[in-house]
Amino acid sequence: MRTARKLLIALLIVLLLALIGGGIAWTILNNGNAARPEAVAALSSDAAVTVSRPAGEDWYVFTPTAATPTTGLILYPALFLALLVLAVNLVGESLRTAEDDA
Repeated sequence: MRTARKLLIALLIVLLLALIGGGIAWTILNNGNAARPEAVAALSSDAAVTVSRPAGEDWYVFTPTAATPTTGLILYPALFLALLVLAVNLVGESLRTAEDDA
């Protein structure tokens, strides 16, 4: 009886570890949150926002064209979320805010 119980516990531990490992591998290999080409293409300066990327850096600067900014926002992307996806959303949100103010 004890042997069967130990075997069942060992089997459950192995199954749990396999599920966790499989979930981690699936998450790493299936990064479905990457920026699509149309999102990257939309990340460009326009009448409301100037978008720039300093040379040799891995970050973007969004500067409003209508006013001089007095504060800034540092955005750290979530796990497996492409920074470009967040950047495009920020530019879109700033455009909506600028349109609402007008």
